Amino acid sequence: MSVSKFMLVLGIYTLGLVGQVQADVLCPAGKVNMLYRTEERAFIQIEGQGWQLLGFANDEQTPTKMMIAQNAKQRGESVQLSFADGYDCLTYDDNNAALQIQVLERETF
Repeated sequence: MSVSKFMLVLGIYTLGLVGQVQADVLCPAGKVNMLYRTEERAFIQIEGQGWQLLGFANDEQTPTKMMIAQNAKQRGESVQLSFADGYDCLTYDDNNAALQIQVLERETF
């Protein structure tokens, strides 16, 4: 295969990948009010928001997400959750878990 044909194929493949890339939805940040865990799911309630699914019990990342949320709650720090593209932060959805939880830096004066 010639270099020009290879570059054309690579360019088409790359465009295909770009079309499949989805942007995460960042829900509003706030302090953790409550955490709740069932046998199957872990939930988080952030100030000014309803309950959101933090993770499923069989997901290896869920204990880490819960630990981050609990530490942020104890320290009074704000967190921000990110979800898959198309997620509505204002609607209760117990099928789509947070992809990530991030502790936001506190402002210092």
